[in-house]
Amino acid sequence: MASKKSRLGQYLEWHRGRIRVTVPVPKALQSSVGSTRLKRPLQTDSPANAERIKHAVIHELKAIIAAADKPREGIVAEALGWRQDLEALGDRERETLELVMVDRAEEIEAKAGLPAAREFVAIANGEATPISTLLDTYLASCGLKERTQDGIRRTVRVYEEWATANGEPKAIENISRKVAGRFVSGHLLPRMEPQSAGTYTKFLSGYWRFLEGKGYAESNPWTLQLQGVKQAHKRRSILLDTEAGGSGDKRPYTDDEARRLLCAAPNNATDRRTLDTAWLGALSGMRLDEICSLRVRDCQDGWFRVSADPGKGKTPAAKRRVPIHPQLASIVARRCANKKPEGYLIHELRDPPKGSNRERSMPASKAYTRFRRRLGIDERAEGQRQSNVDFHSWRRWFIRKARDAKQDPWTIADVVGHDKEALPLAMTMGRYPGEANDTALRECVEAVRMPVPEALAA
Repeated sequence: MASKKSRLGQYLEWHRGRIRVTVPVPKALQSSVGSTRLKRPLQTDSPANAERIKHAVIHELKAIIAAADKPREGIVAEALGWRQDLEALGDRERETLELVMVDRAEEIEAKAGLPAAREFVAIANGEATPISTLLDTYLASCGLKERTQDGIRRTVRVYEEWATANGEPKAIENISRKVAGRFVSGHLLPRMEPQSAGTYTKFLSGYWRFLEGKGYAESNPWTLQLQGVKQAHKRRSILLDTEAGGSGDKRPYTDDEARRLLCAAPNNATDRRTLDTAWLGALSGMRLDEICSLRVRDCQDGWFRVSADPGKGKTPAAKRRVPIHPQLASIVARRCANKKPEGYLIHELRDPPKGSNRERSMPASKAYTRFRRRLGIDERAEGQRQSNVDFHSWRRWFIRKARDAKQDPWTIADVVGHDKEALPLAMTMGRYPGEANDTALRECVEAVRMPVPEALAA
């Protein structure tokens, strides 16, 4: 039996020679659900069969738990309403309303238990603010892309689920540095790479800065949470070599890989488009989304106008002008021919539906991944989900080639749209002189040479 137990996956356990699903109930909901765990037999003794059929049962049991949590959502919303009413009253009227609130708290205790009543009083009195209370207000004013906003919402939801399951505080005022540390070290790091955990803490830290400004938080517990944790990259060292992002050791292409990719024969129209985007990325340093967002009007007079449309651009520095490399002139001319100014340079892609968090470049990214893998260009450690080479490796390759051609880092930063505050002499060489002039930008771009036969490059 011991050997069989060792083969069971998550949410599965042995019971009387059969396998069943078992899902833990968060402490705060155990009184409502009536159990510490929900269990359901699968009527099989085969670990392989159990693994295949368990998911529907898991979803069903989790739905039961979620339904039990809905009354709490109503209590929180009601408590926030009481808080608004109390804050709007004078001292005498407030005392009267507080007596009524005590009666309401007793009703909640009778129906939902003492912890729910205590949470109601704390929220109503302004002593505890649920972490998600001001999230919509923050996201409405932060100016971030929809996909990033969805990531922030998901991060807050992950924290709330962890806090509920482990009896940890969900009120902003009670989330201390030690609580944040338990979430990062005990929940995030055992489940993901440090870089991914860093994204979670970055999202929460940004939200907390907003809360500090509004007076809901006195300090930011999410900073320095990964101090001392071994990182595969250091963000501020990217401008002269590579750019961090994702898991593993992300890197530029080697010259041999670049030759194989750029000289590959296209099998179809999708491959042709993929090759065009690869050449554009390699000789401009642009991100794939920036390339796919270019319109004909943005590719005129020997210049790319990158992130020209309102709301575009990963950072403020992303909005910029990039010289069109001489070896890209034929691609740009072919793709601009017979198009209106508002037409896309990469016209084959569809605009995502309104309100979608999908980027226009997503199909191009997937097509490039298939193209790269078909050529046998891939690199990942055992168990690593993402490859160390991807489309962004062209951006890293461009930066490395410009550096090797002895271009100064501040001009490279202007070309690729990096923040020059990260570089040495940030004020003297980055802020005070302003952006590099057109001549310097052209020299930087044209210093990058393709490692391909001259005939093909021409």
